[in-house]
Amino acid sequence: MAISNITITWITPLSFLETDIYIVPEISKHHIIDWHIICSHNESNNYQKELNEIKYSFINIRISLLVFKDAMYSIKTLFRINSYLNSILDKNNLLYVSLCCFPYFMPLLRLHCDVKKTIVVVHNVITPKGASSYFLTKIYTYYVLSRFQNFQTFSTSQYKALLNKKPNKNIFCSSFALKNYGIPTASLSESITFLSFGRIRDYKRIDVLICAAQKAFKAINIPFKVKIAGSCKDWEKYQRLIEYPFLFDLTIREIENKEIPNLFYSSHYFVMPYQDIAQSGSMIVSINYGKPIIASNLESFRDYVKSDETGFLFQPADVDELSSIICYVILNHTLIYPYLCRNIEQLKIDYFSTEKIANNYIAFFNTLLAEKK
Repeated sequence: MAISNITITWITPLSFLETDIYIVPEISKHHIIDWHIICSHNESNNYQKELNEIKYSFINIRISLLVFKDAMYSIKTLFRINSYLNSILDKNNLLYVSLCCFPYFMPLLRLHCDVKKTIVVVHNVITPKGASSYFLTKIYTYYVLSRFQNFQTFSTSQYKALLNKKPNKNIFCSSFALKNYGIPTASLSESITFLSFGRIRDYKRIDVLICAAQKAFKAINIPFKVKIAGSCKDWEKYQRLIEYPFLFDLTIREIENKEIPNLFYSSHYFVMPYQDIAQSGSMIVSINYGKPIIASNLESFRDYVKSDETGFLFQPADVDELSSIICYVILNHTLIYPYLCRNIEQLKIDYFSTEKIANNYIAFFNTLLAEKK
């Protein structure tokens, strides 16, 4: 396969590496990629094995790390970013970068880059209510959306939101590549198990899941399990809601990547009772491991969750409706579970081929390059 003479400078913060790690190798079959990964000093060894495998397996990828030793607000960080961007940016290259690193990175990038050949990845066009540093994040996002021209989103809802805000921008939408953390070794739990996974934030409404599960148990008196796995800064307020400890399997800490396959495979259903969300990487993990999804009826989730086909939708933060769905699932599990799982597997085939996703990227890149000429 012929390789383009265009090099892509690709900048990924470590927090978004799971999004790019499956796509960059596929795109490197068409373009040379200078891949720069931003991380803190404490994170610099994360993903080292995976990155080394990519480095030695794909000759058209050059990988380097930008490691921040100081806080993001530090004036030292400002000068470090400025120096680094001076050294890596080549205006002959296409630049692909995730919106990241408040407060200095994106303004400095704007000073150095060719805006017409820069694509900014926006994971959250609309900042979810309850997100960390909500107002500062909104301001930073507003600045980026105003000052750059070409954008990528990962869901139809975010694409529409950005198009509504900035109708004159070039916007590309693609699904995430499936997030695969390895082959599970665990068995499926004997008890019907509902999983909630990921860092616990207020807008994810874990309180709704706890209350709905307990209400369902009171209604049908059939044992089941609710796994809640993820770090939380204020778990005590959720712990106080638990009346039936035997229903819950709690792992309230940062979950290591190697734990994820067994966590999902041993569960039957993935539950997302969010009150607000732009998009969810955890949902993509659930689809990868073939698990039906029970989620709030939010536009971002409706892209993939179809009631009675790939899962169930309920009104956001509605304890009664979620409780009713849990009861229905438990009482009809033997009948519905195989059907839902088959539909999830078909969803993977239809929407999540890495090659198809990469080709969508390349088509957008080629459009920008043609416009530049």
